[in-house]
Amino acid sequence: MPSLYLWFRLMTPMLGVLSCTSGQPKAPSAEAQPPAPTVTTVDMPADFSFPYDLTQPSQQVELPPALIEVSGLSWAGEGTLAMIHDEGGVIFHLKLSDKSVQEVCRFAEKGDFEGLEIVGKSAWALRSNGSLMEVTDYLTPGFVAVRHETGINPENDSEGLGYDAAHQQLLIACKAQPKASDFSTTERGVFSWSLRTSALAPAPRLRIKNGEIRAALLAATTDATLREKGEKMDPEEDFQPSSIAVHPLTGDFYLCAAAGQLLVVYGADGKLKAVKLLPKKMFPQPEGLCFDPAGTLFISNEGKDERPASVLQFTQQP
Repeated sequence: MPSLYLWFRLMTPMLGVLSCTSGQPKAPSAEAQPPAPTVTTVDMPADFSFPYDLTQPSQQVELPPALIEVSGLSWAGEGTLAMIHDEGGVIFHLKLSDKSVQEVCRFAEKGDFEGLEIVGKSAWALRSNGSLMEVTDYLTPGFVAVRHETGINPENDSEGLGYDAAHQQLLIACKAQPKASDFSTTERGVFSWSLRTSALAPAPRLRIKNGEIRAALLAATTDATLREKGEKMDPEEDFQPSSIAVHPLTGDFYLCAAAGQLLVVYGADGKLKAVKLLPKKMFPQPEGLCFDPAGTLFISNEGKDERPASVLQFTQQP
């Protein structure tokens, strides 16, 4: 009998182990389950009608080879557009009446200049590293060029420059995800630089959420081209803004991008209002955007695939 008792004591732990590993396998815990995919939705304002036909420019101007990499674009007054070349600090004027182009100011020999805004008699040029060049009295021989450090990280890849006259601010649109901030990899930012205080506002002026842009494309039930664009859109890569301008009559923000081949409109409240495709045939590489005081829209394209750089004009529809 003792030997039987001893055998039972020795086998009990093994039986316990066997009882734990037998039967049906356990279901994975809730933590082990892969997260359910999230679907972004966006409520587009039903009362907003995009006021331009982007397939019907009222005027198209081919630019000379000196502007093959035209970047910034700004209204300079009296039927004239100001623009800058990507690789140098040279400002040109395009006279719309006769399509003539003239170099008017050379303020820097080199520099990756991406944006341009004319404010009064001064020109403001944006470099990709986030710094600003202020060129006072840029149309006179005695102009003065001063560099301002905005504090924007060079890795943000600053690309677009606009002017908000109502708040006396320059708007800087970043092509890359803002660093050292709470922006996700699918977001881009627009920041504001005060002309009154020469300082960058601590909070972004606008958050561009690529998930919302994609949702707007997918919701275009009457346009298969836009839906297809949304299906192929990479939220982390597509729509990297290259320009920004404020509509002079509505205060809406207009942004366009060659990376993503889109034009988007945001209201002054930061809500997305419209997403429009920029066909490559007409917009091979859209880099600049501006308005005249009446709301006429201008979009510039860099030269590409042996095609010259160009500026397209679109009249606002009633």
